Amino acid sequence: MDRFSIKRLALVGVVFIFNGVLVLRTPVVFFRFLFWFFMVSVLIDAVGLAVTRYGMRVTVKRRHPGRVDEGDRIEIEIEIENTGAAPVFNTVIEDCISCAPEAQRIQRAEVDYLPSGYPMVVRWRCACEARGRYALGPCRLYYSDFFGLFTFSKILPDTESQIYVYPRIFRINKFPPMMKGTAPWFGIGASRSSGGDDEFFGVRDYRSGDPVKSIHWISTARRNKLIVREFQQQNFFRATILFNMSGESNLGEGRESVAEYIARIAASVSKHLLDNDIAVEVIAHTQEIVHIPSNKGAEHLEEILKFLTVAQPESNVSLAEIFREFMRFIPDDSNLIVIMLDRDWDVFLTYATAGRRNVSLVPLILLSSSFVTGYERKETLLRAKVKFAEHGDISPLVFSAGEDLERNFSA
Repeated sequence: MDRFSIKRLALVGVVFIFNGVLVLRTPVVFFRFLFWFFMVSVLIDAVGLAVTRYGMRVTVKRRHPGRVDEGDRIEIEIEIENTGAAPVFNTVIEDCISCAPEAQRIQRAEVDYLPSGYPMVVRWRCACEARGRYALGPCRLYYSDFFGLFTFSKILPDTESQIYVYPRIFRINKFPPMMKGTAPWFGIGASRSSGGDDEFFGVRDYRSGDPVKSIHWISTARRNKLIVREFQQQNFFRATILFNMSGESNLGEGRESVAEYIARIAASVSKHLLDNDIAVEVIAHTQEIVHIPSNKGAEHLEEILKFLTVAQPESNVSLAEIFREFMRFIPDDSNLIVIMLDRDWDVFLTYATAGRRNVSLVPLILLSSSFVTGYERKETLLRAKVKFAEHGDISPLVFSAGEDLERNFSA
C-alpha cells in the first residue's frame, strides 16, 4: 500500500472517530450544525474535484537516452507543467519503466502542490539488466480531493517512448587474423591519403606533414599555391559472422544463457572488426533469417547492434540447414566467423569445409555442458581441446559459461 492510500484511509478513520465522539459528547443541536457543516464541506470538496478533473491542464515531457548497454544505470527525467489557470493539489505521477527490474518498474512521485505556469522535475533511476527494446510509459496522473475521499486517474497522451538496451560489448585485444581478402565493391568506404602507391583519387591543398613527393607541380603552378595528389587506400578484407539462435539449444538462464553469450560475442567481434577497417556481414537465424549486407562504418555497427538487441532464441531450424541454404553465398577470398555450440562441430566441419573454398574459417565455440548444472570445467575443456585438435588446420576459440569473455580474447 502506497503513502497516498495510507493518507486517505487515515483521514477517513479520523473523521469517523471524531463524529463518534461528537455523538456521545455534544448536544443534538450542535451536532446537527457540525454534521451539515461537514456535508457542505464534502460537497464543496467534490465540486472542486470535478473542476480539477475536467479543467486541469497538465503536460508531461520525458527525457532519457535513446540507448544504453545492458547493466548500465539510467536516469529518466520527467518534467510536469501545469498549463491551466488554477493550481493543482494532491497529485501523483506514475510511470512504467519496463527495462527496470520487476520491483522498480512502476515509479511514482507525489506532488502536493503544482502552481500554474511553473514546471516541476522528478527523476527515476534504475538499472537495465537485460538487452532488448523496451517501451517506457505511458504516464498516468492520479489526483484526489483535499480529504482524500475520492481519487481519479488519467493517462497522459504522447508520453510513450522506447529505449534500446544494447548487448554489453567487451574489449578484444587478440583476435585471429583475417587471412583472406576480396576485391572492393560499391558502397564500402575508403580512406584517403597523400602519397604511396595506391589508386589516384584527386588533388587538394597542401597540409603540414604531407610528403614533398606528393606535390602536384602542375596544379601548384596553375593555382600559385602548394597542391598535393591524394590517393585512395583500399581495404579488401571482409568477414561474415554466422550464428543460429535456436530455442531448443538455448541452454542456461538469464544473462548466463547461450543466446546472451552469442549476442555479446557477435556484438564485440563486429565492433572489433569494424574498428580495424574490416567490412562485416551478418547471417543469422532467430525467428526468421536475417541478412545484414557487408559494409563498414559507425552506421553499419549501429544496424548490427540494433538487430542483436532485439534478437531472441526463437529459431526452429538447425545450423546444418543454415549452412546448406547460405554457405554458397559466402564469397570466396573472405573470412567466415561461426558462433556455435560444441555439439555443432561435426556439422561445421561437414559444410564449412566442403569444397575447400578459399575461405578462412574462425569458429567460436560455446561449451554446451557449461550451461547446465554439474559442470566440470577442467575435464570438459580438456575433452574439447582433444576433440578440436584433430583438425590442426582450424583453431577454434572455446568459451564456457561464467567465463570472462574479454580475458578469453586476450590469451
